Amino acid sequence: MRYTIILALIIGSSIARSVHAAPDADHKANKAAHAELRTSMRTWFERDVAPTLRQLQATYDASLTPEHLATVRRLRTRAAELRRQHRTEASSIRASRVDREAQRERLHALRERMHDARHAIMTELRPIMQASKESLRRIATSEQSTIAGWRQQAADLVASWKTSHPDAPSRRHGGNALPMLGGDRKRAAVAFVLWNGTVPDDADDADPLDAPLAPSDNGRLQQNNAPTGPTTLELFDMNGNRMSTMQLLAGQALPSDAAMLSNLPSGTYMLSTINAQGVRTTRLLQHQR
Repeated sequence: MRYTIILALIIGSSIARSVHAAPDADHKANKAAHAELRTSMRTWFERDVAPTLRQLQATYDASLTPEHLATVRRLRTRAAELRRQHRTEASSIRASRVDREAQRERLHALRERMHDARHAIMTELRPIMQASKESLRRIATSEQSTIAGWRQQAADLVASWKTSHPDAPSRRHGGNALPMLGGDRKRAAVAFVLWNGTVPDDADDADPLDAPLAPSDNGRLQQNNAPTGPTTLELFDMNGNRMSTMQLLAGQALPSDAAMLSNLPSGTYMLSTINAQGVRTTRLLQHQR
C-alpha cells in the first residue's frame, strides 16, 4: 500500500540548492530562475493541493483518540519549530565569517542535533501511527487517482520551467526523485501525519532530516570514486534512525552499497553524503538479504 498523500508537499520543498559553480552573473540568473520555479510550485501547491490535504488530514485526525490527537498536534508544532530552527541556524552559520572548515563542522553538529530531535519525535509518533494504520490505508487507497494527478502536475511544472530556462542547471532532485518518494510509504505517511497545514515559505523550509533525494548524474553514486576532500557518510532507516556513520579522508575510496548494508535487515535505507563544503546529497538504497 502506498502512503503517498504528502508527496506534493515534499516535491514543493525539495527544490533546494544548486550544486554547480558558475560565474557571478550566471549564478544570479540561475538563482532567479530557481526562485521562479519555487514560487510556481508554492502557488500550485496552495491552490491545487493544500486544500485537499487539509481535508484528508482532518479525516485522519477524527479517527484518533483524544489523547493521540493531542500528542499528534503537539508533535506537529514541535516538527515545525525544528524546521524553523534548522533554517535559521544553518543560514547564520553560512553567513558567518569563520573559515569553511569551521562552517562545515558547525553544520554537521547542527544536523546531529536535528536528527536527535527528530528521533525523539518519532519515538512518540510511532505507536500512534501503528494504532491508526487502517485509517491511513483507507485514505491512501481512496485518493490514489488524486495523488497520481498531483505527481503529473508537479512533473509538468518542472518540465515547463526547464523549457523556459534551458540554460539554468537543473536540480538533481525535483522530478527525478518522484519515483523514489512515491515508493516509500512510511516516509510519506510520517510527513502527512506531521504536516502542520502550511505551505513551505522557502526552499530551506523542509524537514531537517528529509534532505532532498539527489542522485548523482547517472542516478547513483559512482562507487569507488575517491572524494576530493573529507566526506561523511550517514546511513538511516526510513524512520530517521541513524544506523551508521563513516568518516572518509580525501582520496579514500567510497564503500560499496553491499558493504554498508551487509549486516542490516532487508528494507529501504537512506544514504546521506556530506562533502567537504557541508553540502548533503541523499539517495535511497534497497537492501535484500
